Amino acid sequence: MHESCENTDGDKKIGKDIVEAIDEEQKSITLKVIEGHLMDDFKSFKIGIHVDTKGEPHLVTWVVEYEKLHEDVEDPISFLSLLIKLAKDIEAHHLKN
Repeated sequence: MHESCENTDGDKKIGKDIVEAIDEEQKSITLKVIEGHLMDDFKSFKIGIHVDTKGEPHLVTWVVEYEKLHEDVEDPISFLSLLIKLAKDIEAHHLKN
């Protein structure tokens, strides 16, 4: 289980997720959010990450799967902003090494 803290739209948010699946051959991982602010608006929320290392540059694909509690819930756009920031931080870290 992981616990994450994010700062989107100026608000501190906390969530817990579990690793639902790891496929080393396919270089993918699926995380399932089980607690936190996302669960206030969503029945389910999963994040999939896949790395394609064939060719250059390597390609990372993020898939966000969610089910809203009701129609009035907005799409999690601020969460996507967090994923973009996270991807940039990871890239910067790898480019340093």
